Amino acid sequence: MKQASFDDLGTPLFAQTFVTLDLETTGGSPEHDSITEIGAVRSAGGQIEGTFQTLIRPDHAIRPFVELLTGISDVMVAPAPPITEVLPSLWEFLTGAVLVAHNARFDATFLSSAFRRHGYDVPFKKTVCTLRLARWLMKGETSNLKLESLASSLGVATQPCHRAFPDAKATHEIFHRLLELAGPHGVLTVEDLTAFTRVGRRPNTGKAGLAAAVPRSTGVYKFLDRSGKVIYVGKAKNLRARVRSYFYGDERPKTAELVRDIARVEVELCDTELGAEVRELHLIRRHHPRYNRRGRKVLKAPVWLKVTSGSVPRVMVGRSLKDGVMIAGPFKTQRMATDALEAIRSAVPIPRCSRPQDHPQGCAFGQIGQCIAPCMEKNRAAYSGLVANLVDDLKEGAPTLLSLLEQRMDSYSEELRYEEAATLRDRIGKIEAMTGNDAVVKTLRDAGDMVICLPREEGIHAFAVRSGLLVAEERLNNAAPDPVRMFGLSPPRQPSDPPSLEDIEEMKIVWRFVSAAAASGGWVHHCSGVFASSPVRGLRILETRAATSTRSNLSKSSVSASMTSPPIERGRVLSA
Repeated sequence: MKQASFDDLGTPLFAQTFVTLDLETTGGSPEHDSITEIGAVRSAGGQIEGTFQTLIRPDHAIRPFVELLTGISDVMVAPAPPITEVLPSLWEFLTGAVLVAHNARFDATFLSSAFRRHGYDVPFKKTVCTLRLARWLMKGETSNLKLESLASSLGVATQPCHRAFPDAKATHEIFHRLLELAGPHGVLTVEDLTAFTRVGRRPNTGKAGLAAAVPRSTGVYKFLDRSGKVIYVGKAKNLRARVRSYFYGDERPKTAELVRDIARVEVELCDTELGAEVRELHLIRRHHPRYNRRGRKVLKAPVWLKVTSGSVPRVMVGRSLKDGVMIAGPFKTQRMATDALEAIRSAVPIPRCSRPQDHPQGCAFGQIGQCIAPCMEKNRAAYSGLVANLVDDLKEGAPTLLSLLEQRMDSYSEELRYEEAATLRDRIGKIEAMTGNDAVVKTLRDAGDMVICLPREEGIHAFAVRSGLLVAEERLNNAAPDPVRMFGLSPPRQPSDPPSLEDIEEMKIVWRFVSAAAASGGWVHHCSGVFASSPVRGLRILETRAATSTRSNLSKSSVSASMTSPPIERGRVLSA
């Protein structure tokens, strides 16, 4: 966990340069109309650093109603320079500043169009609209939000008059008065300011000050109510931006209810997004926040697919493994496990009845060929072999089972039986999801203790993973990580056997990280077990590197033989 710095808080308003600007034009379209006058004030820390004002000779005549509104006529602009002569000095005046204007979209669109049309990059990256600021800060304080009304309500010295420079100067004064009003809403940085101007129809800015001290770092955040109870936990790459979004424009109905209950915000910084995601999972598991969907307590035990013991073993759904052996799971709900079992039954003739009994002619399913009928004594040996093959196939990722279903789906499609083909497609997806989860668990558990390294500009980032659970992470300056030390940074963690739903959820997070690490140059520095390729589709195998080697002298040829396994054959038939 890293220490926050002042830079993480953003750019303070007093340290940012602003250019408050106003334009007069011949009309409202930047494609068909021209700028006739520019007025601008450049300031930093509340102090004016320079001004810019000029008339501009447009490409065509000024419309009568525009002349009546602004007082700018064709005679006035005739001796003025064209826009091409003004742009170089205006570009320099605007460079490095945040553009401020009243109805900033209009001014920014005209300026951007003019710069691009004449081969310039747009010199300003951010804009602030005083109209949008006033919409929330001056609500109920003035009859309307026109520049003249705001100037009167806020008592600024310069009065707007539909001329560029006086209006720009008035906007400059209004802007700084609005900043004073925005301070109590947590607007202390440029990032706060630009976010505040994007507030939606249902603002929650009354509590925005709670985000004032949150850094722009990776980590997790906790929202607490008045009693100190954690009511929501989240993660973010930029904590400040994410926390602030709850108060500046998130219009979801449930967010308004959440914000109403927030009394305090706490954050925990993490070095990486992986650490933040795992930490979020742990905090949700500990606090069960009522606004987190994952935080709701699971009152029932997880559900498994299992094979019972006895002369006629049954493949069934259960919440206990006392009377059988697990073949898949755990599942979050009974429905998910039942759907997976039904998908298996659609390809393999295993019994559908709950308790197969001796039956001289077989049950109804056996008579129509949908069950091998182990209730008949003569079929029991064949049935036992079928179940054994099914169990072996599921352990390997169900290649034969999937092949059977895919062949049947293709056959239905050729026969134009599209609804039945779609049903099989959904069942194939359920089996792939089930076996994919099982493969992730098996692969990570077989790997044992593993140290994964990622290259970074400042060196190496090492992650210690024990049987699929994140133990520790550490930044190193190109030095080889010490596995003994890394696994000693935190108390040893070992997943339950069989793994719980919570452990599997964390393993999925780690697995996504492993897959991403393989695609971004990561390598295995240490592995106490065997990290083999798995039936999970799309995995790029991580390179294994000797513990005594440095990254600079290692190549792809050093991939360990233990990293690969032979491809799974899809030809074995699931029948006796």
